[in-house]
Amino acid sequence: MGASFFGNTITVIQASVVSAIVIAIGEWFFHKYLDKHVLNTDNYKHTDATYNK
Repeated sequence: MGASFFGNTITVIQASVVSAIVIAIGEWFFHKYLDKHVLNTDNYKHTDATYNK
């Protein structure tokens, strides 16, 4: 399947490394979004005595 996308100009190893880097960058932004918007722990500071941020 990789050969159909990239042809014979790029090796599978190079495509894997590029894909891993792109996914890692996307994961970083996705987790920053989750931390700020979805997992909003600011609401629980007054009730959770073990919360240290």
